[in-house]
Amino acid sequence: GEAQAFFNAQLTRSLLFPLESYLAETLDIEQINFIFDQNGQPAIEIRKLFTPTIYGIYRSTVKLPVTQSFGVAYLLRDTTSLEFLQTQSPAGVSTATIDLSFTFR
Repeated sequence: GEAQAFFNAQLTRSLLFPLESYLAETLDIEQINFIFDQNGQPAIEIRKLFTPTIYGIYRSTVKLPVTQSFGVAYLLRDTTSLEFLQTQSPAGVSTATIDLSFTFR
C-alpha cells in the first residue's frame, strides 16, 4: 500500500510539476500544488511568500462540497516549517491545526 502511494505521488509529481510551475510563474505566486487533502480528496494549494520566512496558504478541494483552508507557514530553517491552518468544512464546522513539517532532501 505504501509503495503504491509513493509511486502514485512520484508519477503525479512528474506529470503535474510543469503545469504547476507554469501557473505559479504566470500568476506571480511561489507555489501552486495539486494535492490530496487529509480525507483523500483532490485539492489545490496556493502559497504566497509575504516575507523571506512567512507564506500565506490557501487550500480548496476541487470536488463539491468544497472544503477550504486558510493559514500561514513560518520557515524555521531551509527544511523546517511551522504551519497554522484553519479549515471550514461544508457543514460549517471550523477546525484549526498546527503542523511542524520537515523536508528531507
